[in-house]
Amino acid sequence: MGGQSSRMGRDKSGIVYHQKPQREHLTDLLTPLCERVYWSVNQTQYNQLNYKYLLVDNEPKNGPLTGLLTACQTHPAAAWLVVPCDLPHLDSPTLSALLAGRNQTAVATAFRDSDHRGPEPLVSIWEPTAGPLLAQFYQTGQRSPRRFLLENGVHLLNAPGGNVFENVNER
Repeated sequence: MGGQSSRMGRDKSGIVYHQKPQREHLTDLLTPLCERVYWSVNQTQYNQLNYKYLLVDNEPKNGPLTGLLTACQTHPAAAWLVVPCDLPHLDSPTLSALLAGRNQTAVATAFRDSDHRGPEPLVSIWEPTAGPLLAQFYQTGQRSPRRFLLENGVHLLNAPGGNVFENVNER
């Protein structure tokens, strides 16, 4: 759901954008699309949140890649539909387009970011084949999900219009 949130100064997943905390809004958005919705959390969040499917980052303070790595290691046969908690304009049509454009033979499917610099790594589907490659990447000291995708065969979709990828990561 959210790591340290150091720029925001608080847990981003608890901010209310849609008459409820963002983590609850995203859970509602994802529930029709997924078998289960997991929240990637740090140890503090794990101790504070009451939710059935929590994945505690194995390597705290190393960014979103560690949450994804934890997910892949916990359920290695699963594909992971990944969304960040700091995109309040993310919507069902965008997620439906991601699912419709999914390429299961690629390591992941992602949208091009709105600046067309590369993949938007945290609005994506990571296939089971990504897990072992991600572990190797992490062991070399790399922490950038975007770089991983660029180096490992991401299937890119055109970015949706509007402000879907507008990040509210700062105070």
